[in-house]
Amino acid sequence: VQLAVSVDGTYVASTTGVQQSSRLMSLRDAEGLMVLPHAHGVKTKAQEGESYPVLLLNNALGKEPVRIRDSIHLKKPAKGVKIEVVEVVPADRRDFSKLEEICVKVQDALTGSKSGSASVVAKRIFSGSADELYSSIVDEFSKEADVIVVSCDFDKFQFHLDVSNNLRKRLSKNAESLAMQARQGAASEDPKAALFEVVVGYVPEKQGAMLICVPD
Repeated sequence: VQLAVSVDGTYVASTTGVQQSSRLMSLRDAEGLMVLPHAHGVKTKAQEGESYPVLLLNNALGKEPVRIRDSIHLKKPAKGVKIEVVEVVPADRRDFSKLEEICVKVQDALTGSKSGSASVVAKRIFSGSADELYSSIVDEFSKEADVIVVSCDFDKFQFHLDVSNNLRKRLSKNAESLAMQARQGAASEDPKAALFEVVVGYVPEKQGAMLICVPD
């Protein structure tokens, strides 16, 4: 969509044209991606005047980016966050691992004045199938970790989608609002990141440890 500010200060979105996955011209002049809910019941279309969230591309409106460290879920008395990082890399791309770089980015993203310090207590590479990932996380989970961050290969869109779908079905209490904040923050840094799923939820087998799945 393209965005404009109305006289009352609200943001108005207008379509860039025909919307379908094969039509790239619609993205050429886009300033954001509108997030529409799944159709249900008699509600099958978005109507003029309704409000929906928009993922900004290239920070078109000059707004401060929303970052995961600012989430209300992390604004508790500072006690520090212990993180396990799992980099998911297809076997044929294992030589392109960026595990150390990802650990630094994750530690920085989860460290804040309200959330306290963050430290990576475990890290590893997973090169199995999307179906095997959840079992691997449960079997090899670090007992020290409060949060598991799963980073999925940015260059493999379908693989990332398969990983996201598999994790979402296995987690409990999916935190959609936190996932949206993480996706918005990623999109403010790299517009392509808006196309990738972000999954946040709890691993029931591990006493409710939080899991976050993001593109690398």
